[in-house]
Amino acid sequence: NGLLCLATLRPLEGGEGGGARRVVMINTIPTLLAILPFKLGFVARVGLHHRLDGLSFKTLAAWMGAFAGLTLATLAPAGAIGLLFEGAVWWALLFVAPACGLAAVLIAAHVAKRWGLLHRMMLGAERVMTDPRALLKTYALRMVDIGVQGARFALAASVVGIALEPQHALLLGSSYFLVVAVAPAGALGVAEAVTAGVATTVGLDLETFALVALVVSGSHYLGALVLAIPSAIVLRPDRVFAGRRGGGASLPSS
Repeated sequence: NGLLCLATLRPLEGGEGGGARRVVMINTIPTLLAILPFKLGFVARVGLHHRLDGLSFKTLAAWMGAFAGLTLATLAPAGAIGLLFEGAVWWALLFVAPACGLAAVLIAAHVAKRWGLLHRMMLGAERVMTDPRALLKTYALRMVDIGVQGARFALAASVVGIALEPQHALLLGSSYFLVVAVAPAGALGVAEAVTAGVATTVGLDLETFALVALVVSGSHYLGALVLAIPSAIVLRPDRVFAGRRGGGASLPSS
């Protein structure tokens, strides 16, 4: 996800930020804070990039909007085909559907550029949505991400003694990540409930997969904590939000 953030940030003005390492390190902190309500992880991400990298709020709004649009355009189709298709057709569409979603975003962004008011409302997000390198990197990294999310559910299911089909694992993984990304009241509890509900639509047991989702959440936030601690030590968000821009250590750009 840190690399996905970087891929969508670079086409924007000032989009190098503090370089690849800092973008990835900053990403670990909002990932951990996603467990909290009121989108505090989002607030932390915006604040850290604004204070440490000097990114304007306009650039940050364009970046977040583009990132959200590209995330929805890839994960939603990947999840939907898991509900509608099976077997070889599903395997083929797994790679085609996210690409079609990105193509739709590309077309929509080019159309929006022709409409003055809509173009201004996008605040520059269309630069990301029409950048070929950003779209290709997003596709490649998101397909890897979808595979990782599915593998996490397959492993968590094996812990509770269930063999999960790849199709269902990827469906649940995509659903879980989408909820974590958008839940306004904090992801904990909401992500597990929604994912368990999605599981019932393909004939899986509600209570069992609520437990599987809890196992995934436990590993997710434990991993986020392990990565966020050294990131916080280096970046010093306490100093950043106390008003001292120099709180973060200087990092090489790659």
